[in-house]
Amino acid sequence: MRKYIAFFVVVLVGMLIPFASFAQSEQELYDRADAIIRSILPNVGTATGGAIVVLSQTNDSALGCPIVTGYNLGYSVTPYRVEMTYDSDPQAPITVTLSSDPYVYALCDTRLLTPQYASTTTQPTNWSSGTLNCSASAFVGRVAPLYSEPNPASTYITDLSAASFVPVVGRTADTAWYALDLAGRIVWASITSVQLNGADCYRIPENTQFQNLVYQPPANSVNVSAPITAAPDCQLYATDARIRWSPGLSQPETGERVRSGDVYIVIGLSDDREWRQVIMKTGELGWVNRSVSTLQGSGCNGLSTTSNTVTVPLASACTYGYTGYLAPRLFIGGQAQVSVQEGVTIRQSPTPDSQLVSNAARGTVYNVVGGPLCGTGVIWWQISYRQDNGTYLYPWIPESDINRSQSHYLAPVTGMRATRFAEIAPNNALEVGKVEAGGSVVDIAFAPDGTQFAIANGADNAVRFWGSANGERTGEALNHDALARMNFVDFKPDGSQIATGDYLGVLNIWQGGAIIRTIQGTFQPFFPLDFAISPDWSRAVVSGCLVGDLSAGGCTLGGVQVFDLNTGAKLADYSGQVSSVRAVIFVDNNRILTAADDATVWAWDLATGTSSPLALTTQSVTDLAISNDRSTIAVAHCASFGDVNGVRVCNNARVSLFDSASLALKSEIVGPTDLIISVAFNPSGSIIALASLDNTVTLYQTADGKLVETYVGYIYGATSVAFSPDGSLLASGDNAGIMTLLQVAVQ
Repeated sequence: MRKYIAFFVVVLVGMLIPFASFAQSEQELYDRADAIIRSILPNVGTATGGAIVVLSQTNDSALGCPIVTGYNLGYSVTPYRVEMTYDSDPQAPITVTLSSDPYVYALCDTRLLTPQYASTTTQPTNWSSGTLNCSASAFVGRVAPLYSEPNPASTYITDLSAASFVPVVGRTADTAWYALDLAGRIVWASITSVQLNGADCYRIPENTQFQNLVYQPPANSVNVSAPITAAPDCQLYATDARIRWSPGLSQPETGERVRSGDVYIVIGLSDDREWRQVIMKTGELGWVNRSVSTLQGSGCNGLSTTSNTVTVPLASACTYGYTGYLAPRLFIGGQAQVSVQEGVTIRQSPTPDSQLVSNAARGTVYNVVGGPLCGTGVIWWQISYRQDNGTYLYPWIPESDINRSQSHYLAPVTGMRATRFAEIAPNNALEVGKVEAGGSVVDIAFAPDGTQFAIANGADNAVRFWGSANGERTGEALNHDALARMNFVDFKPDGSQIATGDYLGVLNIWQGGAIIRTIQGTFQPFFPLDFAISPDWSRAVVSGCLVGDLSAGGCTLGGVQVFDLNTGAKLADYSGQVSSVRAVIFVDNNRILTAADDATVWAWDLATGTSSPLALTTQSVTDLAISNDRSTIAVAHCASFGDVNGVRVCNNARVSLFDSASLALKSEIVGPTDLIISVAFNPSGSIIALASLDNTVTLYQTADGKLVETYVGYIYGATSVAFSPDGSLLASGDNAGIMTLLQVAVQ
C-alpha cells in the first residue's frame, strides 16, 4: 500500500474531537481521495504526497468547499480536506474534501468539475453548457417566462419547465435577472421564477450592458405582505441560515431556511442593522442574521430600516404556572388546529372586544408565531393568517377560556415542534422524519424490502439513498454525467438492480454500485421527458420531444423509444402526439400509456405498434400511475385554469381512474386546488396519494373518492409521493427539497 507524507491541522469549533474517534484512518482517507480522483482523471499519474486538514463540523454537504453547491444533510459530519500531489504536476495538488460519513464528499477542485479535464467524460450531443456548469429551470409543476431583455415589459420569448435546464451565461449587476443561452440566443429570466443548478452557479459573470435597468418583478412573482416600498434590487445568500419571525436570536423560527443556492430578496434592515428582512417562499416576511448571510446587489447600500416585523410577545406576560388558566399546550413554531365544533374567532389584538379578523372553523390549522398572552382567563396565541388576496396578517386566537370551558379550543397538531410540516390527522398518521434532498424532489422509490428509499432531486447528477427506519444516508450515491439532472429512479422487484434516469435522456442500470448498461434516448433538449420499465424488467421506454425548438414555437411532435433492457438495443420508435410526452407508464409487459403536453393520453400496443386515445377531455395532463395489480390507471390532469393574483393556477384539478383492460372511465377524484404533480397507489390499490402545487398531500379511497387524510406545510408545492412496499410509509417531497416520511394506516 502506498504511503504518503501527511500534514495535519485540526480546526474544530467547540469540543475538540480526538482523531482516534474518527471511523477512518489516515491511510483510508488518502486511499478514498485517490480513488475518487482517478475515477475522474484516470491519467493523473502516480501519487507522490498529500496533506490532510480536519475542518469544523458542518451539516452542509459542500463541506466548506466554496466552489460547489451544497444542501443540508440533516446531521453533522466532520470534513477532511485532502490535498493529493501527483507526479504529472507536482506543483498543483488536487483537492477532495471527504467527511466522517463515507458517502459524503465534495470535489473541491475545478479540474474535477470541468468536463474537458476528464478524459473519460464526453459532452452529451443535445447539451450546450458554455463554460459554466450552471443551468436554470422552473420549479416542478411551474413555468418560468423568458424575455428578450431583463425586464418583463420586453418581448416574451417562451416558458421554461422543470425539465428545461437552460445554461446560465450571465447576470445583471444586481443579480435580479439571469442571462440564459437558449440554443445560441441570449434570453433573460427573473430570479423569482427560476432555480439554479450546478457547481459553477456561484461565479456567474456580470453582463454590464444591462446593469442600470430597474428590476420589475414578473406578473407571476410571489405575493408579499404589504407594505413594501423598497425596490427588490438586493439579494441575500447563505449556506444554511435560519429565518426568524422577528429580528433576534431568541425569536421563533419560521421553519423556512436559506440554503446553499437559494436567493432571497431583501427589503429592509433592523434598527441595529444586524438583521436583514427577506421575502420568504411562502410570500411572508422573515429575518436573517447578518453573521450568517451575504448580500449582493446595487440596492443593498441603500436599504432602510423597517418596522415591518412580527411582534412576538414573551411568555412571561402570563403568570408563573398559569394560575387561573388552563395550562397551554401550544408552542411557538408549531401548529394549532381548531378542535371545537362551533369554531373560534380570530381577533386583531389579544382581547375579546378587538376587531374580528375571521371565524375559524373546526379542523382549520394555523402556524403559531407568538404567545402566549394571558388576560381574564383567556390564553392567546399569535398566528400566521393568509388572506384571500395572498397577503398575511398576524392576528390572535384563543387557545382556552377558563370562564367558559374546561376544555381547550385549540389542539397542537403534532407532539413535536414542527417547522415545515405537520399532520392534520395525528391519530392516523405520524411523521417519521425528514431529509433534505438538495433540490426539488422529482422522484422517490422504495427498495423492495422497504429498508431504504432513493430520491432523484432534479438539481444535480446524483440519486441518493436513505434508511427508512432512521433517515440516515445509506450506500454510495449513483452519479450520472456532471451536467445531468436526475428525474427517475426505480428498483428491480428482486432488489438486484437499480435504474436511474436524467433529463438528458440517459437511463443507467446499476448492479452492485456499477453501471451494467446505459440506454440513451434521443430527444430535443429542454422539454419534459420520462422513463418507464416493464414489470418483468425486459424493456424500457424513454419519452420526450422528437421535433421542436423551445425558442421557436415549442415541441411539435412527441414520442417514445422502446429498448431491450437486457441488451440496450432500440426495439421501436412511436410518435404522433403533437407535443412532448411528459409521462409514460407500462400497463403490462406489452402495453404502455403516454401523456403529452397537448393534453392527450394514448395507449400503445407494443406488439402491433398501434395506438388509441383515452376518452379524456382536459387542458393539461401532469402524471400517470397504475395500481400494483395492474387493474387501474390513474391520470392526473387539470380540466380548466384560472388566475389568482396574477398567478396561473388550476381551478379544476382531478384524477381520473380508468380500467386498464377496457380503458373505460371508472371514477374521478377531486379535491386539490391546484395542479396535481404526482400520484401513487398504495400496495392494495385501495388508497391513492396526490401531491399538489397547493402545498398539500392528500389520501383518497379509490372505491368512492372519499378523502382520508390531508397533509400540509409543503413549500412551493408538493411534487412527489411514493408508498413503501407494505403500505405503512408514505414518502412525500416538495419544491424546497424536503422529503417527509410519514407512517400511515395500512389499508
